[in-house]
Formats: sequence, C-alpha cells, structure tokens
Amino acid sequence: MSSVLRDRTKVVGIHFFNPANLIRMVEVIYGSYTSSQAVATAFEACNAIKKLPVLVGNCPAFVFNRLLGVYLNQNKGYYKYDRKTHKKEVDMEMEKLIEEFSRRARPNIQILNDLDAINFLLYPMVNEGLLCIEEGIIDHENLIDIMFILGLGWPDINWKTNEVWATPRH
Repeated sequence: MSSVLRDRTKVVGIHFFNPANLIRMVEVIYGSYTSSQAVATAFEACNAIKKLPVLVGNCPAFVFNRLLGVYLNQNKGYYKYDRKTHKKEVDMEMEKLIEEFSRRARPNIQILNDLDAINFLLYPMVNEGLLCIEEGIIDHENLIDIMFILGLGWPDINWKTNEVWATPRH
C-alpha cells in the first residue's frame, strides 16, 4: 500500500476491534518503512480517543484476528444455523469429520474432560501466537494476553499463579 507514496515512513495502521465503541483495544500496525514518529503519532491519537494501543507488525489479518481465526477453526461448531430462520441442524460435514477422526484416533488420545477440551482449543492458538513472536510481528506474549482480555473479554488471569500458556519454559 505504501509503494505509491512519496514518503513511506508515514504509513501506520490502526485496527479497531468490533464493536469499536465498546472495546478499548486497538492494534497499531507498522510496516517495513514506518517511522517511530508515525508510530508515536498513532499512539497519541489512540490515547486521545481513550483507546489502548498494542504495537504489531503487518501480517495477514494482523495478530488478533490471526489468532482468533486459529481458535475459531479449532472450535468449528457441530451445528449449522439457517441464516433466515436461525434454526440449528446437525452439520453433516462436521459429523463426517468427527467420525473420521474417531475412526483413525488411537484409543489413548481422547477428550475426556474440560481441561482436554481447553487444551485442544487453546494450544493451536498459543502456538500461532508464539509463531507471531518468532516472526517479529509482536514483541511479547503478554501483549497477546492483553489483546484477548481487553479485545475478546477473556478472564483476567494471574498467569504467575496459574498455568502459563504462552510463556516458553527453559
């Protein structure tokens, strides 16, 4: 997008979360040519409108939606909903997928309790978040936590006293 501009250093993005009037969280997106002055100006603009900015690099869907997409893909619903009537019916595609996975699964790999389900849903998203850190798209796993607490309304968990999901262990 910045290739047509005379001064690429001034290009910075602000990704508002939906609904923007309720969610304070925004991603400030920098590109490969973005200056620190442009980033500082974006942060000042966010502060002026009482938004909490998190700095992220440019990638498809930005960081929050990239991770949310992984979560939603893991959490594909068992039901289909008719857009007009809003009635639910069993999603036969999902039913076939479940049957196929069940048929091929080893007996010792099962989702037996709530923790297993949480692990199944969250570990792929955590892995994607760590990949974002490795790629230099976001600086620290705590910023991802902040985005999910303030952007999606996840519980504010004290990660120091509970299991730490996204912190690499050495």
